Amino acid sequence: MIQKKFSVGKTVVFVAMAAVCASYILLMLWAFLSSLKGSVEFIGDKVGLPRHWLFSNYAKAWRTLRAGGKGVPTMIFNALWYSCGVIVVSTASTVCFAYVMARFKFPGAKVINVVNIFVMMVPILGSLPSLMRIVLGLGLYDSPLFLLTSVSGMGGGLIIYRTAFRNVPWEFAEAAYIDGAGHFRTFLTVMLPQIVPIIVALSITSLIGVWNDYTTPILFLPSYQNMASGLYVYQIENARTLDTPLLFAGCLMCAAPMLAIFAFGQKYMMEINLSGGLKG
Repeated sequence: MIQKKFSVGKTVVFVAMAAVCASYILLMLWAFLSSLKGSVEFIGDKVGLPRHWLFSNYAKAWRTLRAGGKGVPTMIFNALWYSCGVIVVSTASTVCFAYVMARFKFPGAKVINVVNIFVMMVPILGSLPSLMRIVLGLGLYDSPLFLLTSVSGMGGGLIIYRTAFRNVPWEFAEAAYIDGAGHFRTFLTVMLPQIVPIIVALSITSLIGVWNDYTTPILFLPSYQNMASGLYVYQIENARTLDTPLLFAGCLMCAAPMLAIFAFGQKYMMEINLSGGLKG
């Protein structure tokens, strides 16, 4: 029987990660318990168990929680089309660009890599004024066509997808060429399926970030508030008479879809493999 050596470093990391996980769980539990209280009870007792478990707060939040004249069903609909649209557009453009970068040699490829790294280093807040001018100039402000700004091909996704494509044996593509397939068909039916788990894993992590993004809808899509931005606007609009348990109920309803998606897709993120090709 092989005995594993005790590692102080790994133990410290495990304890630190366990503490972080416990803090998140406690925060979620506190928010859930607070969402079951009445507003008066919450003001008097913010940490105790509810005296009356008001699960009706969730139905009340669904009916009455409004931001900018939009109710919860409308905000959820806006969150769905905006989040899914951003992920589809950005992933499609990045995957196509990464395939070209990985498989074809052309002048300026190294320059693009340097620019990509530089873009990743620029704080996003520093690019907002220029992005606003571009959006206004193109007539994309407060329009679903704002999704077109997600076409970039840059960022960390480019590096990951390019590495994944480079690790897929080129013999797959050569066999497709021999059978008469063109570049596009080879990419779509042969090379792309090899990195589907990576696409799913990155899409899930990106989806969580886009779903929780409240600054972009507030700045660029004021007529299309999603759940994250809507809850922020609701908190500002009702600052003097805020029903905090109702707000917590809305926050948990906003978090529930992402928790479910993460639980479904965590196996793809844990089993992500950049090696490509056939196992065996």
